[in-house]
Amino acid sequence: GKGGFSRMEKDMTKKKMNGGHHHTDATENDDHSVLSETSLEPKEAEEAKNQVESLDLGGLLGSENTRSSSFMEPNAKIHKRRKIALSLATLASNPEKILQIVKDGAILAAMELAVIPDIVIQKSCAVIFSLMAAQESIRKAMHTEGAVAVILNLISAPNALVKVECCRALTNLMCEVTDDNTYEQRAVKDGLPYNLVRIVPECPAALELSLQCL
Repeated sequence: GKGGFSRMEKDMTKKKMNGGHHHTDATENDDHSVLSETSLEPKEAEEAKNQVESLDLGGLLGSENTRSSSFMEPNAKIHKRRKIALSLATLASNPEKILQIVKDGAILAAMELAVIPDIVIQKSCAVIFSLMAAQESIRKAMHTEGAVAVILNLISAPNALVKVECCRALTNLMCEVTDDNTYEQRAVKDGLPYNLVRIVPECPAALELSLQCL
């Protein structure tokens, strides 16, 4: 069922407590909750974890200082959320897994993670939304869950990759049509035209996608 990020985070904490070891170090090798939430076999899960460790996804982690405005939160909590976001991005990049994680609540999880003011998490979420929106079979669910409004908020993050991937996601989402143009009307009310026009001077790389979307 759809439990979103909170269920994934609770599951991760529960697994650590039931393991008989009380780990407090954020760098310890705790379980990737989203991996346990999918139907991966143990061998596949291990391979996915290895992918997470080496994943770049077009500069996802980049060379930026990871001490963002979220440094006020406990480092362990941010570390865990970064791992969940990166795990979701990894699985979303796998055509054989993306539909499964969507069924497991990945859209809601990404939406909840996207509001965290941490650039590493924001990059992961932008890529997740972009990969999901590229799948025609997932777009309706993204609209239903209200992902467009979250993406329009995320697009304000001060990072070119985030802006471009959010534009890409929005462009694909606007390809999903209804008889009464419900999705387009809702997007306009949420500020899609304003946000797309506003980001172009800040991020010229997003110009072509913005024009396509409009």
